[in-house]
Amino acid sequence: MIISGNHAIFFPSHSVRMIMEWLINSIIWLAPESFLWASPMETRGFIINPPLVHSCLSLTMSRIQDMFEVGAHYGYSRTRRHPTTKQFIFGSKNRTDIIDLEKTDAQLTRVQELLSSIVASGRQVIFVGSKPELRDLVKTTAESLGMPYVDERWIGGTLTNWKQIKSRVVMLEDLGGKSEEGTLMYKTKKEKLLLERKIEKLERRFGGLSNLKGIPAAVIVVDAREEINAVTEAHMMGIPVIGLVNTDNDVSLVDFPVVANDNSRKSVDFFMKQFAESMKTA
Repeated sequence: MIISGNHAIFFPSHSVRMIMEWLINSIIWLAPESFLWASPMETRGFIINPPLVHSCLSLTMSRIQDMFEVGAHYGYSRTRRHPTTKQFIFGSKNRTDIIDLEKTDAQLTRVQELLSSIVASGRQVIFVGSKPELRDLVKTTAESLGMPYVDERWIGGTLTNWKQIKSRVVMLEDLGGKSEEGTLMYKTKKEKLLLERKIEKLERRFGGLSNLKGIPAAVIVVDAREEINAVTEAHMMGIPVIGLVNTDNDVSLVDFPVVANDNSRKSVDFFMKQFAESMKTA
């Protein structure tokens, strides 16, 4: 029990679920950063002074609070829900699924432990995210870790025919190096333009794979539904798939799912940073 003035807030042992339920059923349903609190409310026998909820969350479950603040709990409409995500849904509000962040937190911890062990053993993971509005987050995270990434359309054979893909990467490095040195051989301006376009195309498709040493230990995808080709190839190669997936995804296709909002920049950025943190401290 925490007392403030004439008000008190009581948290049972299952406080996470109680607070989420109160938030879902509260009289105000806005973006987390826009909560406007009124007078204390009574909910299911608990006297709640809303301004205290933020401080209590900070003390008892700061990461779940952080996820809530970036909107990680927002799923899609119930009509878009994939049956495999039902167990990860806390409830619905205005026909929109609300993800159970307590389960998301547990999934995130499991993934962080896996990533930490992979990095500690000297192996690599490949980040995959081609949504135009999110690809820069995937690229920035991977580059900060020195890990390979794919932020454009997945090229078939990236994993199943790595030797052929590697030859393209080598070609890119060769042409790129000569371009920087000014030693590219061409006879006309047209030839120069064609070579520059070729380098640009190779860079766009294979630039993120330049530091991939071989078959990665895991593949991290943002929205497995969007990156189904990468997921399929990973399964063919026996590579575990870590996926940030929303309620419209088939979770059974992902070995290590983190069910959360995969369409919001704030949410995706949060989870990318969580992944990176576990890999940097390994």
